[in-house]
Amino acid sequence: MKRAAAFVATLLLAAGIQAASADAVNVTKLRLSRVVLFDAPNGAPVGEMLREQYVPGTWTVSGLPEAGFVQIRVDGKTFYVKNSAIDTDKRIASSAECGVKVAGKVEKIGATRALGEECK
Repeated sequence: MKRAAAFVATLLLAAGIQAASADAVNVTKLRLSRVVLFDAPNGAPVGEMLREQYVPGTWTVSGLPEAGFVQIRVDGKTFYVKNSAIDTDKRIASSAECGVKVAGKVEKIGATRALGEECK
């Protein structure tokens, strides 16, 4: 009886691990030729990755988007990238990037509808 319970527990644990990895969001490609890695949202740049060097699936999204940045895991380390710089295998919700200037202007025009509305 104990062996059967241990076997069932092992199966459930394996199924849970497989489901968790199936829910992971992976970066499939880089949209820009050079993607800058940051230490925090709106933080300091700590590195970069060229599109030609990127191997699809090696970056995993590890947090919710924040201030226009996405938290990613690369080789066990945490970085942030602009959410517009990457494509993922699953849709992720994006948040506003506050303080953005379009063409050097702060005023709102038709092309920037709702830009910064979350930043009030």
